[in-house]
Amino acid sequence: MVSTKVWLMSCLVATTLLYSPASAKCNTCSVNGIACLSDSSFLICHKGVPDSSQVFQCPAGEVCVSHSLKRCVPGSVSSADCAADQNACGACNGNKLFTCLTPTTFAQCNSTALLRSVVGSCPSGLTCDSSRPEICVLGGAECSR
Repeated sequence: MVSTKVWLMSCLVATTLLYSPASAKCNTCSVNGIACLSDSSFLICHKGVPDSSQVFQCPAGEVCVSHSLKRCVPGSVSSADCAADQNACGACNGNKLFTCLTPTTFAQCNSTALLRSVVGSCPSGLTCDSSRPEICVLGGAECSR
């Protein structure tokens, strides 16, 4: 009787751990091979490292998720793993020419659209700060991911 209770309790704990939602982080490679940058943009991962040379966008109405075989799912089905209000990195708000993707990479914005083809890296020792005219600066990075 006691061993049955222990076994059932162990199964309950294991199930809870397996099915509890993961707290996804922005710009972190996930099991589906992508790193979400914002609610609707992502990078492809190679050997567990996000490749910032090309930023991909989810189709309209879909959000980036890391807990699915699909990279993007309808926003009505799931919430984004890296929502814009959680992380401003990779988000174009219409008020800036560039946005930081990581502490040392940036991409060009066209109003609220992130341009996939215009991605750059800061020189060694500098970090990205899209609120400054220089983009790459000494000191604290805009994105800490």
